[in-house]
Amino acid sequence: MKLNRRNFLQSTSVLSAAAVIPTLHTRGFGSISEYADLTGAENSSELMSSDLINQCVLRAVDVAKSAGASFADARITRSVGQLPRNDGTIDTESITFGVRAYVNGVYGFAASPFIDVDEAAFLAQSAVSQAKINSQIFPRNIELGSYPAIKGEWSTPIKIDPFKIPVQEKGDFLDSLQGSLPKFVPDKFFKLLFHQLVVTRLEKVVATTEGSLYKQTLYETGATLKVTVQHRIDGSWQAATAESQETKRCGAGWELYAGSTLHDHIPSLVQEAEKNINLYSEPVQVGKYDVIISADVASAFVASTFGDAAQLDRIAGYEANAGGTSYLGPDYLSNLGTSVGSPEINIRADRSMHRGLATTKWDDEGVETKDYDLVKDGKLIDYHTGRDMSGFMSEWYKKQNREVRSNGCSRSNDGVIVPMIHTPNLTLMPGNGAGTFEEMVASTKRGVAFIYGNVGTDFQYRTGAGNGFMRDIRDGVLGPVLTGAQVLFDSRTFWKSVKEVGNGAETSRRPVFTKKGEPEQSNNYTVQSVPLRVAEMAVVDGNRKA
Repeated sequence: MKLNRRNFLQSTSVLSAAAVIPTLHTRGFGSISEYADLTGAENSSELMSSDLINQCVLRAVDVAKSAGASFADARITRSVGQLPRNDGTIDTESITFGVRAYVNGVYGFAASPFIDVDEAAFLAQSAVSQAKINSQIFPRNIELGSYPAIKGEWSTPIKIDPFKIPVQEKGDFLDSLQGSLPKFVPDKFFKLLFHQLVVTRLEKVVATTEGSLYKQTLYETGATLKVTVQHRIDGSWQAATAESQETKRCGAGWELYAGSTLHDHIPSLVQEAEKNINLYSEPVQVGKYDVIISADVASAFVASTFGDAAQLDRIAGYEANAGGTSYLGPDYLSNLGTSVGSPEINIRADRSMHRGLATTKWDDEGVETKDYDLVKDGKLIDYHTGRDMSGFMSEWYKKQNREVRSNGCSRSNDGVIVPMIHTPNLTLMPGNGAGTFEEMVASTKRGVAFIYGNVGTDFQYRTGAGNGFMRDIRDGVLGPVLTGAQVLFDSRTFWKSVKEVGNGAETSRRPVFTKKGEPEQSNNYTVQSVPLRVAEMAVVDGNRKA
């Protein structure tokens, strides 16, 4: 179906208006979801390049300024998602319009699915009206700073637009991967599964009262690909699974699959799964051990300790009744400059990482993004900030002879969602340790290897636990699988216990999906890491009953 503004409004299911709360006004909104033809999503792409879109966002910020806003931004977003299948595909699409106005240190916000200049004026007036009311109750004296006007367009660097590939071709390619599995083998079964396979394109047009007018197009592609091997041994069936690192969700186009080596990679996954079948296991012995952490799992530790926990609005308590607070608060200035890890720990934040899920040229409030150090030589020196929170850092920045400037972390993936501080991509920088996980294992006399799994922390991002596939280490050799093994840690001390940081010869990336706010909004980012050695880490038996 070719989509334009007229049939979009006719096709959209208008829901009852959401309850009005002090900082948010929404008109009825919905989304399009249909069994698409081969080119439906692509044929509707002109909607976001029309002059009408620019007229609407410019009209909105002009009206907001005339109504008394010291700053306003407006955005129209179009999100297209696709679930490729060989018998067709399900396309989802939503188009929304949001306006945010700043008056006396407080924001007001209004949103709608209706795209026209009259609606733009209505939304702007509504946002300013709410901001004025809010400022009478919660007056603040906060400066947003001044930033150069942004003009232009930017898109995720991709080679193949997934929405230009016929649905049948995508399905055929995915089916062809089944042919990479071994043929019939007595007493063995092989299975290849794709989980949560998705391709998305998000188009955003943003205008601000500072004169910015820019468009960004962000792509995400990826899936969880697993190979399972079942083997009948001594009359009973045993099974093991291996997961591919090559198809993880990232900022890419269809080249993630078409340009990959998946057909050659799948046999190695089969071999890994078969190897795991033959491993023996034993219950973990509770105690403190040197734990060798793979680069993939190390990425999860970075996310759990310095991802959402380093968002300044969360640290200051603004998320206390929604996404939660942070172990770094509430006195955020007192933590800056203090040791949070060994001197070899350096964590870099960016929105420029190749194929990073948080990669973009400009954030959602008219700020050009930048790379910055979060942890330097083991010391915490910055937070994830937006325009209204950067002023909170002025005392610290001035002491460091740094410009008081937003780190460009504001993000909104939908016009109906208020822009908020979200976590950028993170990188645990290489250190002076061994090059690979295997080399660290080989130099360990007694310990535990944490090979793959997940890491989680409590509500305040303090104490946490990691669980997954762990093996015993004795005299530099991997031993049995440790059933029930879990590692316990405290975010405030974990990085101080790190004794070895990989030198960068081996790295891994992990996509991270988090939520915050009320109504809840999601954020995706990528973490890259190297393997680690952590001394005297508590290892417990998660299967033990009290």
